[in-house]
Amino acid sequence: MIKKVATIIFLFITTFSFAQTNKEKIYSITQKIIANLENHHYDSISQHFDTAMLRQISGTQLGEAWENLPNQFGDFDAFGKTIIDTMQGYYTSQSILQFKKTKLLMSISFNGNFGIAGFYFLPKYDYSPPEYVNTLLFVEYKVSFGNASYIINGTLTVPSNIKNPPCAIIVGGSGPTDRDGSVGENKTYKDLAWGLASKGIAVLRFDKRTFTYGPQLFADKYAGKNITIKEEYLDDVKAAIEYVSSNNKVDSKRIFIIGHSEGGMLAPLICKQNKKVAGIILMAGNARPMQDLLIEQLDFLYKEIAIPSGERIKINRLKRNALNAKSPDLKLDYPEDSLPGASAAYWISINKYKQVETAKKINKPILFLQGERDYQVTMTDYHIWKQHLSSKGNCTFYSYPKLNHLFLEGEGKPNKEEYEKRGSVPEYVVKDLVNWISSQKK
Repeated sequence: MIKKVATIIFLFITTFSFAQTNKEKIYSITQKIIANLENHHYDSISQHFDTAMLRQISGTQLGEAWENLPNQFGDFDAFGKTIIDTMQGYYTSQSILQFKKTKLLMSISFNGNFGIAGFYFLPKYDYSPPEYVNTLLFVEYKVSFGNASYIINGTLTVPSNIKNPPCAIIVGGSGPTDRDGSVGENKTYKDLAWGLASKGIAVLRFDKRTFTYGPQLFADKYAGKNITIKEEYLDDVKAAIEYVSSNNKVDSKRIFIIGHSEGGMLAPLICKQNKKVAGIILMAGNARPMQDLLIEQLDFLYKEIAIPSGERIKINRLKRNALNAKSPDLKLDYPEDSLPGASAAYWISINKYKQVETAKKINKPILFLQGERDYQVTMTDYHIWKQHLSSKGNCTFYSYPKLNHLFLEGEGKPNKEEYEKRGSVPEYVVKDLVNWISSQKK
């Protein structure tokens, strides 16, 4: 549920100023950085870091990260094309890095004074759609919605041969999740969107606020603004629902929420707060507190294996932090370094929400989908949902023996490494979604 998959090799993002910058200047700085990487002049790169960035990483540490990449991806061959992009007043440069085994994307973020505020390397993968996808049967539109401070970007996928189809809105899992649900080479949400659209269901998927505006949220938090599930999820999902309901390409009376992981946990609350939602689908949505799941995941992955004592100390500290976050007496000023990955305000908002009790009060149709090999949100959660809701005539339950948390097939004991292996959401999951959505009448 709380994903820590190592798809981002190296990431340091700090605060931004959002003044307009000059593309040519950004391009020139990027080319100098490339030359300095090639010549191992790492301190020359760090001279471009802004003050906050310098507190996070030195030129030496950047050099160590750069020189470690060939150990993972093979010998470095060459830099490819550099593209300068802009979003809401700040710039990024993105350059292709060709290694023997794969391509990486070097992305550098700049503040209004041309200082480097973020520097990271990402795997770059080409998407291959599953066999059940027919791209001739749908069209896609780039869309934007939300308030002026946080414009959310997404993709609306619409069947081309059906008038006013039902529409599903995919609400992603925890962390800075993009619209495709990208984890390694896998794109669960894109598989779902293209698969559903091939079979007559429109889909809206979008980049989470934490994906697009991580630096701004970081700055907001340290400016004293509380970041809760409202800011991470609820405001933007509401804007997505309003956008879809006013779009003449879909049926505004058949809007469904497909929530994955934490997005599934929040689906009942989304339904409660938005009357235009016709039904909800929980894909690996947790019934238990997120903090309990974090502890359970750490035990599953590390309890019975030998790891360095320093790493064991870190794991135990994270488990203690999870227990701290679960405290009913948690206060807003509780130190963030004693909590797991978010502020006290965030965990307080999580603790106040009771997903099972909320779901009990919903009379609209609910579908539960669960992978039986999921070690992040397990069959324990699925059975809790079933225990409390199976007597309600509006709930349907499906579990899949071979599927993991990403709804990809595997065998044997599940592990985090399998997330990095290329796979696709099986067609039987897409068919179950299509049949269920199609059976819901206006």
